[in-house]
Amino acid sequence: LPSDSAVLENKDFVFAEGARKEIYDFVGNYEIHTGHLEPLTLENTMWANTVLASGQALVMVLYVGLETRTMMNASSPRTKVGKFEHELNFLSKVLFGALLVFAFALT
Repeated sequence: LPSDSAVLENKDFVFAEGARKEIYDFVGNYEIHTGHLEPLTLENTMWANTVLASGQALVMVLYVGLETRTMMNASSPRTKVGKFEHELNFLSKVLFGALLVFAFALT
């Protein structure tokens, strides 16, 4: 393209599949106004926080927010609880139960 403003004058069309969890599989098409169809694959994508080391790139943002593939692939972390916490919880329950028994017994 001769200039950046020429992008706005083109009648090109981009088709991209909907967002889904499989981040390593991407299918799309780029149709140029002349009718030529160019396939888009994972090699044609740039991920969030990508740094382009040299050259120029004309990009189109397809997914934002919670629909991004990195967000869809992220799972919530598992809660880690140690033996000490389990023992402390057990002793707290036992002491609470003993307190209830004493409260009912003394009233």
